[in-house]
This record gives sequence, structure tokens and C-alpha cells, in this order.
Amino acid sequence: MVTQKELDFIEFASVEINGDLYTDFVRKSEHHSTGKEKVTIVDDNCYTAEIFMVKQNDHFLLKIITDERNDEITLALHDASRFMYFTFTGENCHLEILSVNTAEEPVSENYIPRIAEKISYIDKPNGDIPNIQIDGWMTAHSEITELNKNINISFHTMSLPSARRVWHCPIIALFTSADGKINGKNYK
Repeated sequence: MVTQKELDFIEFASVEINGDLYTDFVRKSEHHSTGKEKVTIVDDNCYTAEIFMVKQNDHFLLKIITDERNDEITLALHDASRFMYFTFTGENCHLEILSVNTAEEPVSENYIPRIAEKISYIDKPNGDIPNIQIDGWMTAHSEITELNKNINISFHTMSLPSARRVWHCPIIALFTSADGKINGKNYK
């Protein structure tokens, strides 16, 4: 059986349908509720909830809307590079997911109110080109340097503290494209 450690799995938080929040591996959390203090689920009763969630950089927003109460939970994660998954589970219950919808448009840059300062690991002395922080596979790059003569490349890298996989490693991308841009026309 595959273990949590082998999957590099982190459970950031646990939310019960009655609104109780248990946070484990987050920098900060905020929980706002409106409606009844607690929801009591009686045997053989159906309980319906509408759930909205979005991850934006190092913040995650979860909204749970029911007939009895509304919960809005914001989590400040340790970095922006991890993927976020949401799972449903319960004891002595039957779960039925009626639909899952994904928004067609991305949310605005300030959709999730920031509850913790942005973490930066690049506040170090710069070299010939400015430092960059990459929070996902090729999500950012330094300025492009044309290789049209002999050139000596030396650089220093630092991986994020949560880096555990080969795709978390810094890379040098040697490429060609018609317009001289990464992922540009005829990029190879």
C-alpha cells in the first residue's frame, strides 16, 4: 500500500459539514460563518450542500452553502507550487455528487483576500540578470539571452523548501523560436 509520505501528500485542513474546521499544515486560516451555529444531521435525512473552491497562488478559498448556514474558509498555504485536491468522506453515510462544474474564465488577481504575506525566496543579491521565483513547471523565466557566439553560463539556484520531485528542479531552457520567445511561434 502506498503511504502518505511516498505520495508527498499533505492534508492542509479538514472541514466537517457542520462547519468545524481543523487545520494542519497551513500558515494561517480564516473561517467566517453565517446562519445556525451548528448543523445537526439526523439519521436518514438528506443534507445538501453547494461547494465552491478556488486556489490562487498560495491561498485557497472554500465556500460551503447550505439551507442552514454559509461557511467561507480561507487558507494561506506554505507556497504556491503544490496542487490542491478536495476529497469527500464520511462515516455511516452515502455521498452523492450531482455535478461538478469548472469556471471557464480565471478569477481576478485579487479574488481571494490575502490573509498572510506573500512568501518570497528571491530577496537575495542579483547576478547579471534579476532573480525569479518559479512556483510551477516553467511558470516564469528570466530574460532571454540570444546565443549567437561563445558564451559561458554559470548560475546559482535554490529550490523551494517543499521541492521533492524532479519537476521542482531549476532548469536551463535552450530553445529556438521564430519570434525569440519561450513558447513562441515554431518553438522547439
